[in-house]
Amino acid sequence: MSNVASRSTENGVLDREETRLLRAYQEPERRAVVKGFETEFDMSVSQAYERRILRGLKRHDLLPLCDKRVVDFGCGCGARLRDLMRMGAAPENLYGVDLVPERIDLCRQLSPNFHVSLGNAAQTAFERGQFDVALNFTMMSSVLDDDVARLIAAEMDRVVKPNGIILWYDLRYQNPWNPNVRPYSTRAIRRLFPDWRVRAKSLTLPPQLSRVLNKCPGSYGLLHLVPLFRISLFAVLSRR
Repeated sequence: MSNVASRSTENGVLDREETRLLRAYQEPERRAVVKGFETEFDMSVSQAYERRILRGLKRHDLLPLCDKRVVDFGCGCGARLRDLMRMGAAPENLYGVDLVPERIDLCRQLSPNFHVSLGNAAQTAFERGQFDVALNFTMMSSVLDDDVARLIAAEMDRVVKPNGIILWYDLRYQNPWNPNVRPYSTRAIRRLFPDWRVRAKSLTLPPQLSRVLNKCPGSYGLLHLVPLFRISLFAVLSRR
C-alpha cells in the first residue's frame, strides 16, 4: 500500500509541475519564430558552448559521433541536436523529449529523421543504458520543484550508458526578470548526481549586454575573461 501511495504522491507532484511549466511556456511558444544568428553576440554564445561540447566528447572518447546515440531532455525544436549533427552525429541516432507540443511539432518539421516525443522528462520510455550522451540545455533551470528535478536527474542517470556522459548548460545566477527559472551551482548539480563526477566552467555573457557588444566587435571575448560576468555553467558529468 505504501508503494501505491508513494507513486500516487509522485504522480501528483509531476502533474502540478507539468501544469505550471505548460502555463509558463506554451503560450509564448505559440508566438515564437525560429531564427538563426542575428548578431555577433548570438554567434559568440553558440560557439562558446559548442567548443565545450566538442572538448567533453573528445575527453571521454566519444568521437567520432556517427555511431553514438544522444538524447536531449527538453529538446525544444531540436537546435542542440542539430548542433551535434555538425559534429558528426547521425540524425537517426538523435532523440529528444519535450513537454510543449508546439516545440515537438516544429522539431519534427525541421528534422524529420530525429526521434522526438512529447512527454515528461521524469518519465520517459527510453531503455536503461540506451544513450552515450544526454543533454540538459536550460531545461533543469525551468523545473522549480525539487522532487521533480531529482526524478529527472534519476531518469537521465538511468538512460545513459555506464561509460556515457551528461552535458549540462544552464543558469548559474537567478534571473530577476523571469520567475519561472532558478539557477544551479556546481554544488547543486552534484547533489542531483551524487554518483557522477562534475567538471564545470562558467560561460556566456548576459544578453542584456548584446546591444553594447554588437557595436564593439571582438569585445565579447574580452568581457568573457571576467568570471563574474558569466551567467551560465557548462558541465560534463561522468560516472565515478
